[in-house]
Amino acid sequence: MHVFVTGATGFIGSRIVNVLLSRGHTVLALVRNPAKAATIESKPGVTIHTGSLTDLESLKAGALAADGVIHTAFVHDFSKFEENIALDVAAIKTMTEVLKGTSKPFVSTSTPLVADPRKVITETDRAQVVNSPGRGPAENLVLKSAADGVRSSIVRVPVVHGENDQNLLPSLCKIAKEKKIAAYSGTGSNRWPAVEVNDAALVFVLALEKGTPGSVYHAIAEQGIEFHEIATAIGKKYKLEVKSIPREEAGGYYGGLAGFAGFNFVASSEITQKELGWTPKGDGIIANIGKYY
Repeated sequence: MHVFVTGATGFIGSRIVNVLLSRGHTVLALVRNPAKAATIESKPGVTIHTGSLTDLESLKAGALAADGVIHTAFVHDFSKFEENIALDVAAIKTMTEVLKGTSKPFVSTSTPLVADPRKVITETDRAQVVNSPGRGPAENLVLKSAADGVRSSIVRVPVVHGENDQNLLPSLCKIAKEKKIAAYSGTGSNRWPAVEVNDAALVFVLALEKGTPGSVYHAIAEQGIEFHEIATAIGKKYKLEVKSIPREEAGGYYGGLAGFAGFNFVASSEITQKELGWTPKGDGIIANIGKYY
């Protein structure tokens, strides 16, 4: 299968490219920055497709030229989160429109946080978009396209960790080093589900290969690790004091990441493992903090 991959040079996307190639597929890689193209264009089976999420014509052309699409690109500028959500919705709408009636697979990215966090979130729980839409509208748009003859599916990813991560965990480590303590708020009993990056990449490819239209899959290896364990692992890594801070001081410590540090949700991947034959094999988040961060 010739697969159009957005975010092909990103943390998860680059691993998806590797998994696709290892399974005999070829890749049409969306790349915005020519410098980043050099990291993957030398790989046999990869063709570079210049474009971006703001260039809808490039997305349309890429989707039309491929046998299937894996969409992982997202602008991670949380100061413009609503704008980036709208950009993602426009990109998904553009690509799924040109795939109507083709039965080609379209696999897109979401998060378990779109569902109700007051229970263990499963693949059958649908996005709640009333109070805090987040990525819910994009997820619903993808699933709706199944009725238009697109073999569409969603892969929800939790906290993803592993080698060369430049996202949430490195930011928390940086804060701890600057503040000279590894902190958690309150009891630190809020929980994060997690997955190693290569395990996550495989779920996207399995969904592409054999996912059923309108399905949600969970790339989740650990259902919920308590945050105080994560803070303790960071403290151990950098020989820092591990300390509880009052919840009202979390903003002063974490800054713009206070909301992320306060995440509290648990999610299961039982359905995904059964339907796709996926078994996570990578190290857990605590082990990888010691290894890569």
